[in-house]
Amino acid sequence: MLLGFAGWTVLLLSATVGVYRWTRILRGRASVSSFRADQVEGEDWYRRSMRAHANCIENLPVFGAIVLALDVGDVGGPVVNVLSILVLISRVLQSLVHVSHVQTDSLPNLSPPERAPR
Repeated sequence: MLLGFAGWTVLLLSATVGVYRWTRILRGRASVSSFRADQVEGEDWYRRSMRAHANCIENLPVFGAIVLALDVGDVGGPVVNVLSILVLISRVLQSLVHVSHVQTDSLPNLSPPERAPR
């Protein structure tokens, strides 16, 4: 699952940020040095993709530490396996939602939008 998490992180980067940047570089719309880390720019989905990738990077060491602790403690079994799979599936789904949907107040709360009184 740790390799799956890391693999998803790389795939997410390649399929979103990488495609966005390389298509602009190869078409002559941007230079390699034009993408600055300290400057927010680009289309909305691209900015969300950068944030989703950063979120994976931020959480990968935590997941790695948990996996290491489980391995060192010789903790395993079906419950650990299922939880590991759920973490990976959740990470993939969270990233996909983050990239594909514009953030609203209702989306992060997983609640339906409030309706205006009639």
